[in-house]
Amino acid sequence: TAAALYIMSSPASLDPDTYATVISKLSTSDVLACAQVCTRLRELCVASLQSSHAVEERGTGITGGALRWLALRRLRGVTRIELVDCGELTKASITSAAAGCDSLASLSALRVGPGSWALGHIERLLAVAPPSLASVRLDVLLEMKKDLHEGSHLLAALARPSLRVEKLTLVSDNVSRAAAPSDASGAEAATAALAALDVGSDGDDDAAEEGA
Repeated sequence: TAAALYIMSSPASLDPDTYATVISKLSTSDVLACAQVCTRLRELCVASLQSSHAVEERGTGITGGALRWLALRRLRGVTRIELVDCGELTKASITSAAAGCDSLASLSALRVGPGSWALGHIERLLAVAPPSLASVRLDVLLEMKKDLHEGSHLLAALARPSLRVEKLTLVSDNVSRAAAPSDASGAEAATAALAALDVGSDGDDDAAEEGA
C-alpha cells in the first residue's frame, strides 16, 4: 500500500490504465486515501469505487464503524463485501453492515476479529441478511459436543448451498481440533474435519477464545 501511494504521488508518471490497475489492488480505505492526492487521482479512484460496488479490506485496521460508513453511506449499492485478516472487526459489526446492504450478493469474512464464526454468529448473520445474499464465505468453528448431533442448528446452516467454508475448525470434547480443506461446502467441510479428527489432531488451548 505504501508503495502504491508513493507511485501515485507523481500523477504524470503513469498512464490512466496503469493507475486503474494499481487502484484495483488496493483495499477500499486505501483507495479513499489515494483520492486525496490530486484531482485526477480522485476521479480515477471514484470511478473505480463506483464500478466495483464493493468493500474490500485485506489486512487493514478498519473498525466496525468505518465498515458501516463505507458500506451504508460512502458507497451506495454495495453488492460485495470482502474482509480478510481484519483484526479490529467483530462478527456483530460485519453482520450489521451486511444487514444494511439491500443489494449485497456476496460476503467473505475470513480471520476477522477474535476466533472463527460460531453457531450464534452465523445464525444472527443469516437472520438479518438481505434476500439478495447468494454467497457467504466464512471460517467456521464446530464443537463436537454442542454441534454434532441430530437436529444440529449449525449443521443445518452449513448445509445451505450459499454458505462456503474456507476453514472449518472442529473442536472435540478434549479440546483437540482438526481443520477441513479450504473451499469446501459446509457439509463437505464437516465430513472432512471428522475424518481428520479420527486420524488424530494437535491440542490447542485457545478454543475458548474461538467460541467467543
